[in-house]
Amino acid sequence: MTMRIHGDKIEFPDGTEQFTASSGGGGEAQPPVAFHSYTTEDIDLAQGVWTPINYNNVTLDTDDSFLDGSYKVKKDGIYQINASAKIALSGLLKKSMMRILVDGNQVRYTHIEQNSNPSDVDTVQAEWVGNVNKDQVISIEVLATSSSGTPRALN
Repeated sequence: MTMRIHGDKIEFPDGTEQFTASSGGGGEAQPPVAFHSYTTEDIDLAQGVWTPINYNNVTLDTDDSFLDGSYKVKKDGIYQINASAKIALSGLLKKSMMRILVDGNQVRYTHIEQNSNPSDVDTVQAEWVGNVNKDQVISIEVLATSSSGTPRALN
């Protein structure tokens, strides 16, 4: 049995034809957008106040989109954001929080609570995957509280 395929048409041995439908990715493959950055400075955190993390050292930015410590999207698409911060806390009652914002709106929130270790460093992390549109701004903020001392976000 022999079938002939011509573009979107298949010819069967009995002379009948079948046309194929195509679906899928819709166009040419695009290179991925990637970025990586970190902060080079420790930040004193006011107790219980959300504080932006200024990502001032950019090691990878395929779209040249970092702006004042945040990322300004240049292409519509689905983005995966992974963030972490080390928070130095003292005292017995401690809480570290992180949130990912898109245009100032919270899209992901995580927290760590500890009631032991009088002095410690917590690593708080947040991950999010979602649709982001051109010109929207992605930013990261942290908040910390402790029973004594001033919390610090460490570089």
